[in-house]
Amino acid sequence: MTKKLPVVNDGGKRPPSAAQVELKVAPVAAEGASRPEFPRRSDVRRGVGLIAGGALLATTGLAYAGGEKQATAPAAKPALGKGSTIDGVAISKKTPKIMIYRGGGGIGPSSDEYDVAEVEAFLSWKFAKEKLDIVSNYVLEHDGVKITVDGYDPQRNIGYEFFSGNDWDEFNDEVKAKLATWQAAKKAAILVIDISGTPDASTLSKLTAKFFKDIKKNKPAIGMLPKPAPVEVKEPPRMLPPPIKPPPPAGTKTPTPTKAPMPKG
Repeated sequence: MTKKLPVVNDGGKRPPSAAQVELKVAPVAAEGASRPEFPRRSDVRRGVGLIAGGALLATTGLAYAGGEKQATAPAAKPALGKGSTIDGVAISKKTPKIMIYRGGGGIGPSSDEYDVAEVEAFLSWKFAKEKLDIVSNYVLEHDGVKITVDGYDPQRNIGYEFFSGNDWDEFNDEVKAKLATWQAAKKAAILVIDISGTPDASTLSKLTAKFFKDIKKNKPAIGMLPKPAPVEVKEPPRMLPPPIKPPPPAGTKTPTPTKAPMPKG
């Protein structure tokens, strides 16, 4: 004859098995649970997954902070000045004047004379007004050419040269051809002014206006032109002195050199 287990009914809210406390089995504590001495398959899979994930992060080079990807910062662009400066000083509102003097006379005919410094001040003002930072007497060395430019913006690579003195020797036909190549390649744009007669303000203004109109759609690239690498001068090999012989140990007698017998005469 079979014996049925008692059934407790609590109104249908819980299943009968939940109310039968005697049927519950106490869980095994983690400390008391036995673990095999050898690794299980789940442990091996977990270890392989961690290694693969670490290799993926190392190869992609992605870093996450707070769930957001940290992108590398873009390369910094060359710093440009605000423009309208000459040797670091803001230009004045008034255009510099070029004074023409009547010189000569006496035995020879008289002629018009001018001050080169006033002409360069006028041209520097005109160029700086085009939002340039003009540096006076800038030494430009690039592509096998080394010249001193009367006014030049080394970051925007735009400047001018007014011929005076021995500039005809420095800015020869070969250098002029090189400057034309630079301008076509958008490396640098330098206005070379070589006029006969008096360099009046009206003529210079027309030349500068035409120059900036020509380079408006073909401006040089921003950034200083690279200078040539310094030539490494190798020093000749140094002659080392002969090694110094150590002194003989204490108590050692130095042999006395014997003299050769004198020939009998």
